[in-house]
Amino acid sequence: MTDQLDLSELKTFADWCRAKDRLPSEAKRTVEALLEKIEWDESEYEWDWSPDSGDFELAERHFLADTELSLRDCYGDSFQLTDLRPLASFTHLTSLDLNGDMKGQERSELSDISVLSSFTNLTELNLSGNSITDLSPLAALTELRELDLSGNFITDLSPIKALKNLTDLSLCGDQAYRLTESIDFSPLLALTQLKDLGLSDNEISDRSLETIAQLTTLERLWISHNRITDISPLATLSKMIINSMP
Repeated sequence: MTDQLDLSELKTFADWCRAKDRLPSEAKRTVEALLEKIEWDESEYEWDWSPDSGDFELAERHFLADTELSLRDCYGDSFQLTDLRPLASFTHLTSLDLNGDMKGQERSELSDISVLSSFTNLTELNLSGNSITDLSPLAALTELRELDLSGNFITDLSPIKALKNLTDLSLCGDQAYRLTESIDFSPLLALTQLKDLGLSDNEISDRSLETIAQLTTLERLWISHNRITDISPLATLSKMIINSMP
């Protein structure tokens, strides 16, 4: 019974694997997706492991041996995982892809990213196409260089101001959700290394450009398909390439 299992006692990925059949359904699905990924890697890299072996320490070492992890299936689609707790011991990662896009499916329902607050070695993080509203767990990830938050339910950017090393940030919208003209972009002013900023497919207006024009380190800006009618405030950013289709 899942109510008899103390999840706080599961310290390693191997622990989560051994408890798989007693886990809440979404946590179980995360474990199964990771084990499935090992089987694909086995065929590609001659990794000698089988889920029937029960050697979950070996399975864990497979992930600990690599600093990059992409949670996509063999067709490139997202696993659309919604419980990240089984990943908690993978804090060595420098690159993590949790893109929520899956062909023919609704957007991912992943909203709780609190586990990621301990992933302080990350330099690249893709969280696009999910249902995230609270960015506060990201404030601790101060080594991040590249961050993709496109297509999430974001209304508050303030946690991002702690990411002083960020050079590439995507906040593009999608059919389900777009940043509105009320969004406050002032937290981005703290990002003194920011070079690339994606804001396409949103509902931001000319007023937002007053703040964006102060991002003097920008080299590339994507602002197409917004409610912007006048880009003249950006004229001071003479070294920047602007994609500003209507």
